[in-house]
Amino acid sequence: MANEDLPRVWEQFLDAAKNGTKKGGIRIYKVAMCKAAVKLSDKLIEHGYCGGDRYDLWKEYIGKICATLEGDDEVIQRIVREYFLGLHSGDVSEFSIKFTDKDEGTSIGRICDVKLSGKDRRFYIKCHQRGSRSSSISMANRYNNVNPPFIQEIFVYKLFDKIKVGGEVYFPLPISSDTKKALYIATEEIKFILAKNLTPETANADAMILVNFLQYVLCLEDIGTNGGNYGQSDEGKPVIVDFWVVPKYDYVLSDVQIRDFWEGPHNCNSRLISDILRNVAKEKREEVIRGAIEEWKLASRIDEAKSFVEEFVTKNGEKLEISGDLNRYVRDIKSSLDKMFLI
Repeated sequence: MANEDLPRVWEQFLDAAKNGTKKGGIRIYKVAMCKAAVKLSDKLIEHGYCGGDRYDLWKEYIGKICATLEGDDEVIQRIVREYFLGLHSGDVSEFSIKFTDKDEGTSIGRICDVKLSGKDRRFYIKCHQRGSRSSSISMANRYNNVNPPFIQEIFVYKLFDKIKVGGEVYFPLPISSDTKKALYIATEEIKFILAKNLTPETANADAMILVNFLQYVLCLEDIGTNGGNYGQSDEGKPVIVDFWVVPKYDYVLSDVQIRDFWEGPHNCNSRLISDILRNVAKEKREEVIRGAIEEWKLASRIDEAKSFVEEFVTKNGEKLEISGDLNRYVRDIKSSLDKMFLI
């Protein structure tokens, strides 16, 4: 592109951005305009034409465009690509990334195969639990995050990363977004056997006991009810790859709930886990859970995950607005564990 064409492309970008982000109007048309603005922006960036006096206006419109297209596949891929490229060490020519569709799930996202710093890695990309939904019949909810990210969800993903129950996790963000609600979760693939492919005879009882313990004490849903969200590794270790943190004010387990936990399957929402729990004595379950807590160094890992999330939120305060109460959640988890005599 000749330099003399850049002013014209800049004006085209401004026109598309204005039409795509103005209030009111037809949603489909606005989305199309925002996508056109993104492509024009790429040309301007490639030729260094978004800097200087134009930078503030460009950034303002990019923030509005990202707010409009938070759930758009192309935008998610662009944000994730730029994020991992920023983590890459080595020549840019040695970096590559490819996106494919997820097989299932309602959270908008993709599978991402990336050659990063000399290693081939696969990540599963999704919106946060309060974000855009692929199953939504509403165009607004399909493309926009409805509520700010839930800080408890960020914490649990990081905790699972640290105790090796989940994959290594990253949290890509757009460079700017007016709503400050866009957050994507990139979890590295773990090789494991899905619970839906297990039976009480083939499942590792210890792994299922620990999955049940974690979903119970952390107040998580969409685990036991979804055999594609948990399972066990080839070594018989518990694996949880997706979940929903129950939004509530108080997360402390009551005495009744704790008694319920130890004295039976407590209406466990997984038939597989319930069948296993019926044949495992309380003493054995306690032994397994105590052993895991010691192996995980759970108390320290909780504090480390909390510190990570606090630093992440502080660092990205200009780009991200969060909901929830991390201090209360962590305090309540520790209180529940203390009441269970496990930490």
